[in-house]
Amino acid sequence: MGLCGSLSLVTVDRDAHSQPCNTQQQQQQQQQQQQQQQQQQQQQQQQQQQQQQQQQQQQQQQQQQQQQQQQQQQQQQQQQQQQQQQQQVALAVRG
Repeated sequence: MGLCGSLSLVTVDRDAHSQPCNTQQQQQQQQQQQQQQQQQQQQQQQQQQQQQQQQQQQQQQQQQQQQQQQQQQQQQQQQQQQQQQQQQVALAVRG
């Protein structure tokens, strides 16, 4: 009877010792999960930054296109002015 009692006490002690080990493992897993979440968040932020950069590039391209259009308009205006001057010269010669 004495041996059985001592054995049961030993098993209880073993259970008590094994619990903190389990809790440590759980904590480590939680930390790993948190780290993974942080990494995912960082990746998302990087993606957002890339998207913003792309948008900025698109805006710059649009601005460049607008500038080109303005330049073309200016060139057209210059051509019109030249044509008017030529007409005036022709009239003067005839007169």
